[in-house]
Amino acid sequence: MGGHFALPVGYLVAIKTEIVQASSSWGKSFGPYLGVDRLPPYACPELEFWSLTGCSSAQVAKALMVLDTHFPEPKLSAFISDLQVVKTLLNEIDPDGRLFEILFCETLVLAEDSPPTYYQPVVLDKVKHACFYGYDVSWPTCNHSAIFQPAKARTRRIPSSDLNQFGLLSEFGQALDLRNLYLQEYPYPPFDVFRVHGFAI
Repeated sequence: MGGHFALPVGYLVAIKTEIVQASSSWGKSFGPYLGVDRLPPYACPELEFWSLTGCSSAQVAKALMVLDTHFPEPKLSAFISDLQVVKTLLNEIDPDGRLFEILFCETLVLAEDSPPTYYQPVVLDKVKHACFYGYDVSWPTCNHSAIFQPAKARTRRIPSSDLNQFGLLSEFGQALDLRNLYLQEYPYPPFDVFRVHGFAI
């Protein structure tokens, strides 16, 4: 395997894994999953998403107004490049920290490949990695993970023994192999390899 470099792609506001697990039989059977495919509210503002949170209709209406203000246009990526925007967003839609957690992510790019152009430059603040969760493989919109929502026969379900306690892969080589296999069977790029960290403000 050739060399690679890490490109910071930003912060992700992800619904907490306990809510994801409780939302479906698949979530329950999969177990803990702390990857990127956890319905970012600004990427998936549909009402059925909010039904998972237990919010009242008034809270949902307020949240959608806030999200429309911050994200008036569809985004090519679900990542937020500026931590201050993340803080403002969470303060307005989840002030008690009940629904969401923050991830800080990098994508791993092979040295021979061109860096992707669909991410915004990240405003790096004093990043405090609360925990390294592992590697995920997903579309940049973070609504389809090859780990959490595998779509094809050979990647239908990754054995739990291959995943760590956070429901992710522990090694970059494993994630790169999964990405390559997935694109052979499901040729709808881009699928990127993300190094996922829990984050503490």
